[in-house]
Amino acid sequence: MRPRNLVILAIAILLNESKIAQIINKRKVTTMTLGEIATRSGLTAERITTITRAGLLPCKNEAAAYSDKDLYWLDMVNCFIENGSSVEDLKTLMPLCETRV
Repeated sequence: MRPRNLVILAIAILLNESKIAQIINKRKVTTMTLGEIATRSGLTAERITTITRAGLLPCKNEAAAYSDKDLYWLDMVNCFIENGSSVEDLKTLMPLCETRV
C-alpha cells in the first residue's frame, strides 16, 4: 500500500471516529439486503459481493443482512480501491482499522 493511502486512512479514521461511534452505539441498527445496500451505496451487487468475500467489511457473508456499519466501511474500502489500493493491500490494513475503531 502506498504511504499516502495509509495517511489518508489514518485521517479518515480519526475524523470519522465519532461518526462510527454514533452508528454503532447510538442508532438503531438498520439491516439491509445485498440489493438494498447496493442501492444505497451506488455500487453493484457484484462489487459488494467481491469486497465482502475478501473480508473487508464487518459483514463477512454476502447472504447475511448488512448494516449501517457495513455501509460506512463499504464507502471507505471503495474509496481506497478507486484511488489505487489493491484488495490485497486492504486485506492487511482493514483488520487493523476495525480493531482501532
